[in-house]
Amino acid sequence: LGPKGGKRFRPLLLLNGYRTFSHGIEPSQKVIDAAVGLELLHETALILDDVIDNSKERRGVSSLWFQFEEMYRLIPLVKGKEFGDAGFLPLIEGKKVASDIGSLSFSWARHLMVDVVDKKNKSKVGKVFWQAVADMKRGEEDDSRSALTGEWPPIEHVLEQFYLKTSSYSMRLPLLYALHTSGATIDDNILKGVEDFSRGFGIAFQLHDDLLITKTTKEIGKDSNLDIFNGTKIPIAILARQFGSDEEKVFIDKVWGKPAELTTENIVRLKKIFKTTGALQRIVEMTKLEIQKAESGLNMIAQSGFDVSALRYLLNTGLPWIDDFAEKMV
Repeated sequence: LGPKGGKRFRPLLLLNGYRTFSHGIEPSQKVIDAAVGLELLHETALILDDVIDNSKERRGVSSLWFQFEEMYRLIPLVKGKEFGDAGFLPLIEGKKVASDIGSLSFSWARHLMVDVVDKKNKSKVGKVFWQAVADMKRGEEDDSRSALTGEWPPIEHVLEQFYLKTSSYSMRLPLLYALHTSGATIDDNILKGVEDFSRGFGIAFQLHDDLLITKTTKEIGKDSNLDIFNGTKIPIAILARQFGSDEEKVFIDKVWGKPAELTTENIVRLKKIFKTTGALQRIVEMTKLEIQKAESGLNMIAQSGFDVSALRYLLNTGLPWIDDFAEKMV
């Protein structure tokens, strides 16, 4: 995953957060190492997400488990079993190896972000780190449970899920880590600003990701239809059911999460429903509202005497497709 890129905005958020809270001091090597650890934590999440979701593509190339599956198919025997027997063994072995690498990646992340931190800050950053990990676990488990049921949760529930599985580790963790290691005087106004920024940015990020279902796999570098096939209860589908006709609601329920029903024709119809019901436009509006909440959080931090321009830049560049969607709504 590493050589193929990604935006790297999580480590950038930590490093720029440190520069912000230290009033321009460049990060030490330990802070830089922590930023590397944060990216490893993210890579862990991606590796395990792909295993759980059966996603074969990530960032325009084969996902890690699928690379190992393809490799195992080149080996004639594993544990005395022929690969030709139903073909499940390469799949199992590929996912097992990828999961093991995910565990190793997590250990490195914990080591760089917690284990080697100086005694003065170790307790504070450790608490933030493990809270983010616990939130990620809760959010992902809730997401997986929801996908397995025929029930559709209220959109407020899914937004809270977004906070747990994205805001907490992608935004809140790097900023609080930077704050605690910078030596800045911490008050309630700064903490409230960090929380509002993290919640708004994280939810906006996930809503923006939701919109990518209308893009092609080639455009975004991963399977744009994966949520449909897996039955993930994403906001755009929740709103389409809410805003659509009874016939459209029945159609969504008939095909959502049911691979046998997901012909090319039905997928095209689904995406048309997202637009004609106004669900797509509403997601764009919600995303912009969450961005405004994140900007309000930055303004609170700025009121405490910090230059937040570097953080604002990351907010403004972290959602590359939003202007494209907004223009199409006009």
